[in-house]
Amino acid sequence: MNKQINETILPKIDSLLGISNEDVENNYGLVSQGPENGYSRWNLHYPSRTNTEIQITIMGDGHNPLEGDYIAGLQLYTISTARGVKVGDSSEDLINVYGKPSEKTDNKLTYLKGTKKLIFELDNKTISGITIDYEFERAEKDQGFK
Repeated sequence: MNKQINETILPKIDSLLGISNEDVENNYGLVSQGPENGYSRWNLHYPSRTNTEIQITIMGDGHNPLEGDYIAGLQLYTISTARGVKVGDSSEDLINVYGKPSEKTDNKLTYLKGTKKLIFELDNKTISGITIDYEFERAEKDQGFK
């Protein structure tokens, strides 16, 4: 699945979710800019920075995330995956739902599908973070960090 941004994706995000005042006040959620090219990374927090349920990472060379080029990934804080797995579930429950991971470390289980990665961070066999990685590696390259 390509998460290239077209004319419809960002206006839909903006009209359905908006940009929280906290993100606007924090330079529209700007996290970093490439040291040489100024390519930007924004993290938008919904419904707000202080009460985040989902974070959307947008990459682009515009002045705000609504001028972004693509969605690099999502972080799920309180929202379940499409299969119902959420932060706080056990790694055993995760494996029962998703099966054997494609990659495994002491604190991460990663499932690959094409170029996408579904990454579950673990703390003591409990899911502590969920990342849907569409293009984080490309984002690092686009910013000149790799």
